[in-house]
Amino acid sequence: MDLNQIFLLLSQKGIDNVNLDMFDLEKKKEIYEKYADMFNDHNGVDATYIAVNDYAKAKNLFKDKERLVYDMDLAAKDKNYK
Repeated sequence: MDLNQIFLLLSQKGIDNVNLDMFDLEKKKEIYEKYADMFNDHNGVDATYIAVNDYAKAKNLFKDKERLVYDMDLAAKDKNYK
């Protein structure tokens, strides 16, 4: 299976608008986590939203918290509060 095609679909339609019910729970978790990892090196509200949303769907609260703390630290350093 080519995950790039799924990632493209997720990017075009939005995370909440793509039905991944055809995959078992472990495969869905893998897809969400790998998609979120793509945004983990980027800054910005959109990238953060996507990463946090995907990690939450994958039930990876550790990575979710890690991303949010990173963004809060970055915002505090830049004095860019949103």
